Amino acid sequence: MRVILKKHGFFLLGILLLPSLLIFLLETTPADESRLSVTAGQEAYWRYEVVEVFAEGVPVDTAELVGVPTRDGETAPGVDGRDEVPFKPAGEGRWRCCWAMPWDPELGDYELRVEARDAAGAVLQSAAAPFSIRGRAPSTSVKLPHFALTLETDADYFTAGLAGPRLRVPGWKNVIAWAEYAGADSFWFGAALTKAAYGPTADNPWFQPNVELVPLLAREAHRAGLEFGAWISAFFPYGAQRPAIDYAYSRNYVFPEKDGQTSDKGEFWWTLNASLNCELRKSHLIEMARRLEAEPQVDYIGLDYIRTGPGGYELVGDFVRELNLQPWDGFFASTIEEQMTWLVMQLRGRNQAMINLWQWWRASKAARTLKEVKEEAGVTKPFWCFTLGWEMGHQHGQDVLMMTDAGADFCAVMLYDATRNEWDGMMTDWKEAYRDGRANVVAGVIADPPQLTNPYNPRAPYPLEMGDRAAQAAFDLSHSTGPWPDLPAPEAYAALRSDGLTEGLFLHDLERMAYRNGGWWLADYVIAGAAAMSELRAATGDCPVTLEVHRPEPVGAFLFDLPVDVTNVSDQTVTNLEVRSEPTRHSSVTVGGTVEIGELAPGETVTVRPRWYAYEYTEEHAPAAGAVWGTRSPNERAFAIRYQIPWQEKEEGEGE
Repeated sequence: MRVILKKHGFFLLGILLLPSLLIFLLETTPADESRLSVTAGQEAYWRYEVVEVFAEGVPVDTAELVGVPTRDGETAPGVDGRDEVPFKPAGEGRWRCCWAMPWDPELGDYELRVEARDAAGAVLQSAAAPFSIRGRAPSTSVKLPHFALTLETDADYFTAGLAGPRLRVPGWKNVIAWAEYAGADSFWFGAALTKAAYGPTADNPWFQPNVELVPLLAREAHRAGLEFGAWISAFFPYGAQRPAIDYAYSRNYVFPEKDGQTSDKGEFWWTLNASLNCELRKSHLIEMARRLEAEPQVDYIGLDYIRTGPGGYELVGDFVRELNLQPWDGFFASTIEEQMTWLVMQLRGRNQAMINLWQWWRASKAARTLKEVKEEAGVTKPFWCFTLGWEMGHQHGQDVLMMTDAGADFCAVMLYDATRNEWDGMMTDWKEAYRDGRANVVAGVIADPPQLTNPYNPRAPYPLEMGDRAAQAAFDLSHSTGPWPDLPAPEAYAALRSDGLTEGLFLHDLERMAYRNGGWWLADYVIAGAAAMSELRAATGDCPVTLEVHRPEPVGAFLFDLPVDVTNVSDQTVTNLEVRSEPTRHSSVTVGGTVEIGELAPGETVTVRPRWYAYEYTEEHAPAAGAVWGTRSPNERAFAIRYQIPWQEKEEGEGE
């Protein structure tokens, strides 16, 4: 009886509670019974890709839909510094948001936590979309650390009679002889350029003499034991005017000058640069890359000027669309000038979030363009690109990590256009922002006297300033917090991946060194740069010998002994070693200029004194020494160069 009453009691209790349960369900279930769901457009994103997330089933009372990117439960702000990313309706019941990740993001798993909020800010529903950020491991297809000399020219080097190293007879082969002499790994040549002065056409936009020189220079490089790289000048036609080709050009906002007065009203001008959206120019790049891929003498293929022109504001529509921005209703119905004006005013108004987004997006666009050219051309050879050095390239819309993910096997970072003060700032910026091991960075210095001024030492020879910068670039460009478990590197490259060093140097360029050198010799520039590379190779275990040059000791009229400390920094005995004085400006080779060392034990230092002939003995000399050993291949040599002003100056450590 009690069991029956108990059963009836539960039944009666259920009847009494049923209305409350129905009220609870009605209050907690949306009237349209929709459930918010969010999905990332891809499971994984490269560092050059915009992260897209789509939402469906958004509650009808939603006033705003926002996403918060997170990693390991912590908020991960994007490149614009904001924690939240807004969604916007995308039609057919879908909403879309786009997240521009920060520069050099941590790789791995992320989540976008999405909230639908009503007008009062209350959360109606929430959901999360997982995705990951991935990075391409640095390529092992090129020798590291890498050392290259370059030539960028439209001159005729068959008739130029370029002087050669160590009194070699002038001739076109010296283009390669200088790289061999310096101990370079490769020689890079500006093979494909477009210049209006030479009448390029849409059928043949390239300066033909350079194209025809490629196989000759490449064969000579291979004979010397070097590899040969040919690069294409991508979106910048050389010269002072646009070629008569129907390219789509880039646009910039400028303040024109008239009668020596700068206008206070800006205007949109067409630049010399082809736009990154120019399909005709891209087709020309792809065709030339395909030709270089098919040329058996070419080992590497490169792209220069793979960036927007000054401004690049013609790309504003893509920028707004791809980042899901909404400047105003009807933006895309406005004229291109109105759209560009909006962007320019944002940037000139110091809207830092917009500046960051614009720089990041342009770098993304450049990387995707590189990827398109490489894939469409079917390039399988090692592929590189030049990037600018200001603000790690970001100021001009480039990023070495994005380029790496897009297919660049190494990035030649142009540390140009800088006086000494500006150079110091550039080194600070790079070291604070760039971690070694994330990309193959081959740092470049330029032989350009106006840029090589040093206010701290105005009398410093230009070549020595260039060499000093090359050494700084090798040792001070990056910092290390490696090793990198998410980017495994072969054991042979372990030292490079975790010691804060760059992956190489390039010296730009032979034409400037030979003909725009500020009164110094080509040899001065080459040796100064090669000496910096010798330091880098010794630091990475790729060079067993280091040299140090001391003050010359006079022994006769214009004749000196050049004290050189030679140290074996390896764990192997070095044999068949020759140390020689090198001819620099106002000096020459002479009898007794080479000293032989039969064996040099690990850790051993020997001081030798090769003879050095210095006519017009002045304070502007730069005494230098070189060493060769083994088979005398380009990789079996080292250099050192000394800077001392004035000669009467006492050696460090000397008494009064």
